[in-house]
Amino acid sequence: MAPRFAFRASKFRNVECKRLSTFDQLQVSPDGTVLAATSSSFAFAHQMDNGGAVQVKPLAQTGKEAPNTPPLVRAHPTGRITALSFSPFHEDLLLSAGDANAAVKLWKLPGSEPMTDDLVTPLASFQETQGIVAGIVPHPSADSVVATYSRPGSLKIYDLEAEKLSFEVAVEGSAVMSSAAWNWDGSAMVVATQDQAVRVLDPRVEQLSAPVIEAAHTGKRHLSVVWCGRTQHFVTCGSDRMQERELKLWDPRQLAKCVHRERLDAGSVGQLFPLYDADLDLLYVLGKGDRSSRLFEVDLARAPYVHALDHSVLGSMTLAATLLSKATCDTNDCEIARVLNLSASGSSVAGSCEVVSYRVPRKEATHTFQSDLYPDTLANAAAMTSSEWQQGRNAEPKLQAVQPTAKVAEDMSGSVFGRTSAPSGWGTPASSAGATTNGWQTSGWGQSLSSTASSNAPSKTASDVKTGWASSTRKWNEPEPTAQSAPPPPAQWNSTDTTASTAPPAPSSKSTETPEEIPAPVPAATVSDVSSPAGPTSITDVVELSDKAQRLGAKYGHKLKYLQGKEAPRNDVFHFGDKRVAFSTQASPVIAANATFWAAPIAGAGGPVLVEKLGATGKAQHRAAPVINGQKAEVSALAFNPFNDHVLATGSADSTIQLWSLKSDTSNGAGELTQTLSGHTKGLRSLQFNPTAADVLCSSSHDLSLRFWDIEAGQEKLRLDGKLDDITWNMAFSPDGALLATASRAKIVRVFDPRQSEQALVAMGCGYESNKPQFVTWADSSRLLTVGVNTRNETQVSFWDSRNLLEPLDVPVMVEPAASAASTTTPIPLYDASSHLLFLIGTGSRHIWSYEVDPVAATVQANLPFMIAGTDTIGGVALLPKTTCNIRDVELARLLVATPNVVQRVSFSLPRAEKLKEFFQDDVFGLVPKQEPSVTAAQWFMGETGAPVYESLRPDGTIDAQWQHDPLLTHFLACNLQVWWHCPRSPKTRHLCDPRRWISRRARGKKRRKSDRRLLSSLGSVLLRLSRLCIPRTILEPIHAHLKL
Repeated sequence: MAPRFAFRASKFRNVECKRLSTFDQLQVSPDGTVLAATSSSFAFAHQMDNGGAVQVKPLAQTGKEAPNTPPLVRAHPTGRITALSFSPFHEDLLLSAGDANAAVKLWKLPGSEPMTDDLVTPLASFQETQGIVAGIVPHPSADSVVATYSRPGSLKIYDLEAEKLSFEVAVEGSAVMSSAAWNWDGSAMVVATQDQAVRVLDPRVEQLSAPVIEAAHTGKRHLSVVWCGRTQHFVTCGSDRMQERELKLWDPRQLAKCVHRERLDAGSVGQLFPLYDADLDLLYVLGKGDRSSRLFEVDLARAPYVHALDHSVLGSMTLAATLLSKATCDTNDCEIARVLNLSASGSSVAGSCEVVSYRVPRKEATHTFQSDLYPDTLANAAAMTSSEWQQGRNAEPKLQAVQPTAKVAEDMSGSVFGRTSAPSGWGTPASSAGATTNGWQTSGWGQSLSSTASSNAPSKTASDVKTGWASSTRKWNEPEPTAQSAPPPPAQWNSTDTTASTAPPAPSSKSTETPEEIPAPVPAATVSDVSSPAGPTSITDVVELSDKAQRLGAKYGHKLKYLQGKEAPRNDVFHFGDKRVAFSTQASPVIAANATFWAAPIAGAGGPVLVEKLGATGKAQHRAAPVINGQKAEVSALAFNPFNDHVLATGSADSTIQLWSLKSDTSNGAGELTQTLSGHTKGLRSLQFNPTAADVLCSSSHDLSLRFWDIEAGQEKLRLDGKLDDITWNMAFSPDGALLATASRAKIVRVFDPRQSEQALVAMGCGYESNKPQFVTWADSSRLLTVGVNTRNETQVSFWDSRNLLEPLDVPVMVEPAASAASTTTPIPLYDASSHLLFLIGTGSRHIWSYEVDPVAATVQANLPFMIAGTDTIGGVALLPKTTCNIRDVELARLLVATPNVVQRVSFSLPRAEKLKEFFQDDVFGLVPKQEPSVTAAQWFMGETGAPVYESLRPDGTIDAQWQHDPLLTHFLACNLQVWWHCPRSPKTRHLCDPRRWISRRARGKKRRKSDRRLLSSLGSVLLRLSRLCIPRTILEPIHAHLKL
């Protein structure tokens, strides 16, 4: 008896579907389901000329389309486009069909450069006699052979090179063709008609074809057909008599009954688009009007022959779909396919096109090319000419090897965390099939270990090697790196001119926006392209990852991956008691804190604010809690003076700002009111102190103004009016206090130099399209970091050059999807610049996400997520100063989290071995600003700017971790210790130099300090290898004096 449940092993059983960046605000014509693509661009019907124009858009230009009209192919001005197709062997040749007279036109596109002017004159034109051309199907192996079918009409075969009609085949009766496809070698075609009949014919035999399948499907919906590659089978998609959509697998040798029938659904009525991957025998099915994509595997060795693998939701409704070539896939991520999903009603008013990626997750893919996922694929070369095919010859398509994607170079010299990504143009065609070098073996990790292996000779980084990799460390005003030149385009047929005629350029044809680019696969360079560097160019030259780390896909440099959060003990929690925190509904952190106090607005008459010492625990006393209340309406903004912990500024809905002097002993009251600042005409939105200038406060209000106050003098010194068109959600000073960045409710990010009253606006750019708030902060002295939500409710992090806000520095990084789903608004960002650590806190949830930020590479890496215990949700959060952290225990950050009932401390630490905690972890602890101003308020308002004063967090008695990791310093230290102890070096007493003998003895001695004994124990393994080195005393004595051991 056969088992009830049979297990089927498939390498695609864990396939994942992921949506990549999209092309938004496209002017897609909703009347035609036409979409065609090559390895570098795609074409669709534009709304111009009532759907008779074609827009060709590079795959690298994702993001929002410019509002003005782009250069178009004015293909069919008298009617809409009904069919589109690129030549499989010439990516610069485009075929279109349309017009009222059913014309088929051939267009010559610019080879390597994007279009700058409209194309109006085709390279060739063919006139149909009747009907509407419903499809264009190029021959899979013969050059210049194209089949077209019309409704109504016949099947026609054209020779593009000779510009003539070669064959014409009619169908019996009044049947109307709805779909057609070539078989694998192009010897026959399978044709489907609207009466659900299917015919298999050789178009070179010009005879009337009788149906070989009378009714492939019993329903009346549109019938689509696709050939299944080398399997010698084909698939039809239609519906049954109950109007349930289905697909069937057929064997042309036995057409009496289908091989397999797969039911899809019963609720949708749209046409199905079957897309077949002949390399892996995978079938992708999308439906017009649907919002989902299905994936099937065709395996004729095991019944039921068609196996469902994945059913994923798409971001927009499908109008047309096409499968991209393998050259666009990233082999480093085991990406097996990319599908374009065109929609006429996407995230924008007009339309959009999203990129759907399918990947097979494998751990070993980080260092090994998965050849079973990438067999030979179709080449961009014809196997025969059109005349050879017309004479009766058949040939299978030419194949070429899939070139592994070159690994991204990771340069450790420009970042604390040692990771920079290399953006490149997406969809670069694969190199020639003759290249035999494996890109996995030639690229390595691509890191220059300048912080690990010291060398006097300058090391040659990956960007210096001629491998075609792009460099991500270019400046904001430098041009994009140019890609390798493509082969010259083929000569035009029967034409002496090298370019197609173009129309005069329209004034608005050029775009004023710079399209964003997404990281994409780059062809691996061959051995002849790479010169041997003089020094180590790869991290594997110095530090070799273990086999386990390679299997798990470990990457050197992501140091904060295992950051762990921990809540304070129950006895260290402060309870509000009968006090109720007035949580804001405007995406505000609510709570403010410094190293001494914390403050939070509470419910009550006026604007009461509860102020407690940072270490306060227990429960708030009834009618005895330290509360300040001097305003007439609720408090909407709080800010502590960064140079005086006892000064608190509060902003209220009554349009006033109050300054309070807090008491050290809060038992007799929280503090006294010192000043009241008036000037705003509406309620306050946010307050921000200058990080370098003493007593400089900035305020934003609902009256659309920014005001700068000298709180020592109690006066308003600067005011920016008319610069904002909507309410400012939040703002942030640059590290040196010279510039101010703001994010408004109108989705606009601005950078101001407030002391330049006439030209205060430095840069301005659009943020996120969602109506949810967005946040802005400074990643470093020149780069901004913004957090927002796109139209798909996905939280994104973007990096910007503060001098140019037209486009982000790189593609916005989509963070954990749960960060958006768990919060009803945008997660609040808290950024620790010293450790490059970003926290995202979802208000109304219990989640805290942390990310490691690399501002140079404009990337973030997710750390371990954290969720607070209990059922209370987060209402407010504040990042405590770095000086409150336990540096010896590698505590990187402390957050003060407010819920409706309690205020608790959450610490985030990096797990390190106990023996490593003796060292100061300077790789994760950077310099922090000292609590002292650089300039006074008067100096700042006069135009002076002072750099912040920094200090190290290194505790007394600890040793820098670089001595442990740097082989050169460790070598000097070991030799210095030997001289210090005067170890004998004569051959007779050489055994006394063995550290296993004298290190253990000396480590137990009482004459040495405890820190010395710990240091000797940790260096025992190094001394074991270096004990017999003879170093001159003249070299070691200066080192000994420098180290002061």
